[in-house]
Amino acid sequence: MRQSANLLLLNARVLTMDPARPTAEAVAVAGQRIIYVGDNQGAAELRGPHTRVIDAAGATLLPGLIDSHYHLMLGSLRLDGIQLESVSNITELTNTIQRYAAQHPNEHWLAGYGLRYGTGLTGGELTRHDLDAIEATRPLLLTAFDGHTAWANTRALELSGALHGYDCGPNSEIVFGADRLALGELREPGAFGPVRALIAKPDAARKRELLRRGLAQAAHLGITSVHNMDGDLEKLAIYRAAEQAGELTLRIYVPYDITPATEPGQIGEALAMRERCTGPLVRAGAVKFFMDGVIEGYTGLLLDPYADRPDSLGDANFSAEQFNLLASAADQLGLQIFVHAIGDLAVRRTLDGFASARAANGARETLDYSRSYTSWTVGALWKATPDLSIFGRTSRGGRFNSDRQTVSGKFNA
Repeated sequence: MRQSANLLLLNARVLTMDPARPTAEAVAVAGQRIIYVGDNQGAAELRGPHTRVIDAAGATLLPGLIDSHYHLMLGSLRLDGIQLESVSNITELTNTIQRYAAQHPNEHWLAGYGLRYGTGLTGGELTRHDLDAIEATRPLLLTAFDGHTAWANTRALELSGALHGYDCGPNSEIVFGADRLALGELREPGAFGPVRALIAKPDAARKRELLRRGLAQAAHLGITSVHNMDGDLEKLAIYRAAEQAGELTLRIYVPYDITPATEPGQIGEALAMRERCTGPLVRAGAVKFFMDGVIEGYTGLLLDPYADRPDSLGDANFSAEQFNLLASAADQLGLQIFVHAIGDLAVRRTLDGFASARAANGARETLDYSRSYTSWTVGALWKATPDLSIFGRTSRGGRFNSDRQTVSGKFNA
C-alpha cells in the first residue's frame, strides 16, 4: 500500500537544485521526509484522509537554506534591545535610541545591537560625547553588527571603570583621548565585556521566549539548518530542551568554544557535548577558536601594517605555539575545528596550525574547518598550503563594504 503524505504542496514553482530536473510543480512530505517531487497528478495519488493540502498558486518553493555562520542564541538575546541595523547616520541613531528610551522608562541600562561602523557625527566612529548628547542619564552600550566593537556613553564607562581604563587582555583595546580618558569606543570582548557584564541577564523563561522569536525569524527567512559559531554545555542544554519541547524549527550544529585560557585537557568537553546529542536536530562535534579580531577595529592580524595605522599589524588571541597545541589536541579527538581568522597573517597562522596537527596526528581524508577571512586573502590562502584539502567560509562587510557576502565551498589548491 502506497504511503500517504502528511503534507502536499501543489501548483508551486519548485526549484529542485537538480540539474537533470530543475523544476517541478508539487512536493509531498510524510513525517520528516520529502517522499515525492514531481507533477500535481503524481502528488494527488499520495493524498490521504488526513493530508494537509496547500495550493501554492504559482509561488516559488525551494530547499531550506543552510547558514554556515550563525549565532542562534546570541542573536535571539539581542532581539531584546534597541535594533540598530537600519541606522545609517547620527540623526537616525538619535531618534532610534530616544524613541526606545521613552518606551522603556524603567530599564536601568539601554543596550543596542547591529550598528554599522562610521555612524559618528562626521562619518567617523562614535564617541562617548556623541552618545551623551543622545542619552546622558542612563548607561548606554551599543554593539556593532559584527559583535567586535562597542560604544558606550560616559555613564556606562564610569560604572564599569572603563573611563580610566583596565587590563583588557590580549587583542582588546579601550580607545583613549588626549585627556587620557576613554573616548567611548571599546574594541573586542576584553574591552567591552566588563561593561556588558553590568547589564541584567534575562532569566531562563525569557531566554526561551527570545529563542522562539529568533527561530521564527530564521523560519521566515527560509533557514532550516545552521552551523552555530559559538557554544558550550549550557547553550547546548537550551537547544536540546527546545528540541525535546518540539520548539526547535531548524537543525543546529554546536561547537565548543576554545579561549586563550582553555587547557588541552578541557577540550574533551566537546566530546561530552557530542554524546549528549541524541535527537535528530541538535548535533555537536566541533571546537571554535577566535584567532584575531576584525579590520575595522585594527584587531585583525596582518602581514603588513595598516595603511592608516602604520605602527600596527593588529594582534592575535593565540600565539602560534598555543594554537598548534590546542588544534592538535582537538584534531586528535576527531573534532572539527572552526577558526575565526580575518587578517592574512591570522589565516596563515591558522593554516600552519592545521599542518602542525596533521603532522602530529596523521592525515585525515579531509581536514574540515570553518573560518571567516577577508576576500583579498583567498588567493594567498590557496598558495600558502597547497597540500591541504580544506573547507572555507568567507565574508566581507563593515567599513569597507556595506553588503555582507558569504561563500561556502571546498578549496583544493
